[in-house]
Amino acid sequence: MNIISKIWAEKDWIMNYAQWALFEHKPVQDDIGTIHIMVLFVDHFEPKIDRLHGIRVTDDVGMKRWMAEYPMLASKHKDSDGKHPQHTWFYPYDYMNMEHLRELSMLVYKGYGEIELHLHHKNDTSESLEAIIKDAVRKYNTIGALRTEEENTYGFIHGKWALDNCDGTCGVNDEISILLKTGCYADFGLPAQNRYARTKKINKIYYAIDDPCKPKSFDTGIDVAVGNSTNGGLMMIPGPLRIDWEDWRFKWHPMVEHGEIRLIRQPTESRVDLWIDTNIHIPGRPDWIFVKLFTHGCVNEDLDTLLGPSVDSMHNYLGTKYNDGKKYKLHYVTAREAYNIIKAAEAGESGNPNHYRDFIIKPYLNRKNYQFMSK
Repeated sequence: MNIISKIWAEKDWIMNYAQWALFEHKPVQDDIGTIHIMVLFVDHFEPKIDRLHGIRVTDDVGMKRWMAEYPMLASKHKDSDGKHPQHTWFYPYDYMNMEHLRELSMLVYKGYGEIELHLHHKNDTSESLEAIIKDAVRKYNTIGALRTEEENTYGFIHGKWALDNCDGTCGVNDEISILLKTGCYADFGLPAQNRYARTKKINKIYYAIDDPCKPKSFDTGIDVAVGNSTNGGLMMIPGPLRIDWEDWRFKWHPMVEHGEIRLIRQPTESRVDLWIDTNIHIPGRPDWIFVKLFTHGCVNEDLDTLLGPSVDSMHNYLGTKYNDGKKYKLHYVTAREAYNIIKAAEAGESGNPNHYRDFIIKPYLNRKNYQFMSK
């Protein structure tokens, strides 16, 4: 495919992005008091999978390194609330290993993050997908994940960014309805690297309203805003999507910023500034900004980046520039906590978002209960 063909294939995304950049993007305001930065790091976590070749591997290097090295990295940093960096492991049900889940649950119990649901599936029906998700929730519940004292619930990332049959592979046009029916509170897969999943909504937190007869109902939706609650939709919580004009590693175009961290996308200071400047917030609450980052956390080639000096330096920079206590306050949040804080903003709450980490969905059982580690 030549350059012109590549540009033509991306014309819809380019036009949508241009509209956002020219008419919708608003710089972070300087006259609104303290600006609270919510940083959530979601992980399409796939241990023992060779993502490049699509095969399973026999070693468990990734899990061993996460268990040994992540607590050491995270414990070096704290936000304005005294919280360590919070990692959300979206663990894949289709490659489930209960020992992995128990190990991650120990990290949850020690205060380093939470577990949510990641799922790759193809050629399903509404009925088979619902059965798969219910079985996943039941099994994750056995280690205290996706389960509060009051309910079963989960955040979701679709494997291959194929949500709602957008590329014709998952087979379920009413997937958003199935997710809502089975307790999903929000999707965290955007922005997508599957071009069929790229949306008209850019850098907006919104509700996707399902059309059960058509795919890709999340292409557009209703913005989350203060005082504007919407029933019947699935909340979409995206990360930053920008043109990174400082990165021209490909001669014919600059890099597209998706908020991904890996070996070939190091979390530089300029990228951190770009994430903040994207200014993803709830209309009516401009002093609460959300920065969603993502990775595939068990790819061996990326482990030195995710567990080493690069991410360590990123946290140092966040803590230095964006946590001075006056202009900025930094808050490390899990996916569940981010959703709760967004719902609090929607309900008209203000002030310190730390007060709303458990606003609607309470902590999962493995957050506070040790008994699930040994089952």
